[in-house]
Amino acid sequence: MNFKSLITYCLTIVFLLVGCSSKTPAPREVVAREFDSLVVGEEQTPEQKVMLGELFASTEKNEKTDEELAQTFALFFKDFTYKITGSSAKDGQATVDVDLTTIDANLLAKDFVSQSIIKQIQGLASPSSVTYSSNDYYHSLYTLLSENEYPTKESTCTINLVENEDEWQIAPQQNLEDALTGGFVSAVSDPNLFTPEEIAIIYLGTIKEFDKEQMSQFLALDSLSSADDEYKREFSQALTEQILKCFSYQIKNSTSNGDTATVTADITSYDANSIINNFTEQMATYTATSQSLEDGIGGRMTKANQVLLDCINQNTASTTTEITLHLTNDGTIWELNMDEALVQAILGDIQGALGNAS
Repeated sequence: MNFKSLITYCLTIVFLLVGCSSKTPAPREVVAREFDSLVVGEEQTPEQKVMLGELFASTEKNEKTDEELAQTFALFFKDFTYKITGSSAKDGQATVDVDLTTIDANLLAKDFVSQSIIKQIQGLASPSSVTYSSNDYYHSLYTLLSENEYPTKESTCTINLVENEDEWQIAPQQNLEDALTGGFVSAVSDPNLFTPEEIAIIYLGTIKEFDKEQMSQFLALDSLSSADDEYKREFSQALTEQILKCFSYQIKNSTSNGDTATVTADITSYDANSIINNFTEQMATYTATSQSLEDGIGGRMTKANQVLLDCINQNTASTTTEITLHLTNDGTIWELNMDEALVQAILGDIQGALGNAS
């Protein structure tokens, strides 16, 4: 995901300090007026309303989202304070030194980006039901701020100003937005905000929380059987129950080299070998009887399907497989490659079990 575009839509608290429209007697007063727009009062100021309106001009606006935007702004800046500690001006240039108290946004950024990753993974399991827009991104920020208490931090910054036609204006500067947002801007754009191990945990943890329908679609369980639709549903539901009952994971170690990384993990799921072995034993007993001859090809196929379904439903065995997860970093964030090894580990190595049975 391109988090630069994400910031454009959801960062309600970032604004461009590009100067004022009226004369001010001193650089420090210019800075004070701009910073005052971030101080949360009992009511939202006209300046804050203009700021939010400009940032979210492209979203689907309504009374509810407007109110949520205002609440997000208030939550983000509820502890914001500033103190101007000094200033100087010479030859049309000035600096203003400021002590800041802001949210310490690194943990908030990780929670925020993590939610976006989870939505992406859920979209792989149920693409028709998992959709999100720009409004969903700032709603995510609002939810995190309203449900969690994030720490604050102290910092200092120096504001540069230039004089233009007897008017002091705040000059564009690279790190000012980041300072005012407690590091949120740089954190959500940091391709190494998460380690490869942390990304692996997010992916595997999201899969573990799938419901029956999500797990079935994610693993394409219907494709494992060539029987009729009704049996496919029963078959996939039985396997899903086994996965949900047995699936767990443990991260062991990781290595990274530039924009690639590997994470070694133990994946525990149902034991497909145990199911197939039980199935072949029961079918061997059945085919040795005269009843199997009387049933004919169609009857034997029906019997085999039912025996396999029973073996799946009655299985209590699990197995653990060590696999190597592969990740790449495209300069935005680490992404896990959902390869066949991971899928088969979650499926209890059913392909290997079928191969052994053959």
